[in-house]
Amino acid sequence: MPRAIVLLAVMAAVAVAAWVPVGPDGGSVAALAVSPGQPTTLVSLLHSTDTLQPVYRTTDAGGAWEAAGSVPYLALVVIDPFDPLTVYGSDGGGAIRRSTDGGATWRSASVPFYGQALGCDPYVPGRVYAAGGVYDTITLPMFSVSTDHGESWSSSLVADDTGYIYSLEVSPVVSGVIFLGGDYGMVYRSTDCGLTWEPRSNGLSPDNYVLALSASHADAGLVCAGTVSGVFRTTDTGGSWHQAGGPQYVMSVDMSPVEPARGYASGYDTGSACYSTTDAGASWQRVSSITSSVSLGGVIADAESADGVWCGTSAGVVKSTDGGRTWNPRSAGIHSAVITTVSVPGWNRERVYAAVEGVGVHKSSDAGQTWERCTDFLACGNICGIGLGQGTGGDRLYALEGSG
Repeated sequence: MPRAIVLLAVMAAVAVAAWVPVGPDGGSVAALAVSPGQPTTLVSLLHSTDTLQPVYRTTDAGGAWEAAGSVPYLALVVIDPFDPLTVYGSDGGGAIRRSTDGGATWRSASVPFYGQALGCDPYVPGRVYAAGGVYDTITLPMFSVSTDHGESWSSSLVADDTGYIYSLEVSPVVSGVIFLGGDYGMVYRSTDCGLTWEPRSNGLSPDNYVLALSASHADAGLVCAGTVSGVFRTTDTGGSWHQAGGPQYVMSVDMSPVEPARGYASGYDTGSACYSTTDAGASWQRVSSITSSVSLGGVIADAESADGVWCGTSAGVVKSTDGGRTWNPRSAGIHSAVITTVSVPGWNRERVYAAVEGVGVHKSSDAGQTWERCTDFLACGNICGIGLGQGTGGDRLYALEGSG
């Protein structure tokens, strides 16, 4: 047979060969959402160097994730409380995207401002809210509402005052009530689905930028605010706020829908940490950090157990079932981790070592079927080369860290 034909046959065989992902599971989570109406359904968006983000979905509380599709960059996602297949997302720059098939395909709309906050109305199907800011000599706080599942949007100015909106919370106990939080310690409240707004910031100073809000599922007056100066709490719908503790810099806060006295907050103090409250936000206790090399994202209180809390991290999705004290991976089937190097010892071809960017080294003893993190490895997780040698009782590993 002529060499050209042989070469073409070999190339054709290579082209149709399928690659099967074997892990390690995980990847850096950009956004995570839990379905309010179906708590075992979650959607996660992973960071990607590509123009599209991978979208994963699970319907069994993270037991198994499936690749749902991909989408242009989104900074946050929420799941419709009336339909677990409907997902909304914002890119933070004015683009609002919606999927009605669990993240497989997406349609785009837009709002005339930069939007960092998004939420669904739990009382009115199809009503969705967005908020952020627009620059016109000064930055002005803006709000937008859709009554047709995000197909079209109506926007308005929240107040004739400088500032940007970072957080949005729809009251789970009083229809029509919405809270917005933003720059300079500003909090606004609407009691008519966003038609009018009033400032509710007494007790918050201009350096208390409000990055997160969470309202009680039992007490209409109780709201917790996550700020760059800790957690603040109000019991009179924002008439007065009082500092309650928590991380020094709060990224997220979420009160439990199961037990009103419970809640969780994530952020930074001496490192990336999770805090919890058992007295409805009056005080907060540091319960854990994930690992020294893994960054926490936003926490989401579980809708089935007061001790349950979800979190997206730089290593994947994790869940705690003991109030945030310990965390377990919930990323089975998510294959979006960045592998910087792989090594296999010549004396045992079943054993595989893989360095995961930003996490550390993982080991498999069954040719990639299951993996475990080498917990005593370099904390930074920035390993770009692994050398192996035979040791007594185990392999001897040599690591090249960073750029050498």
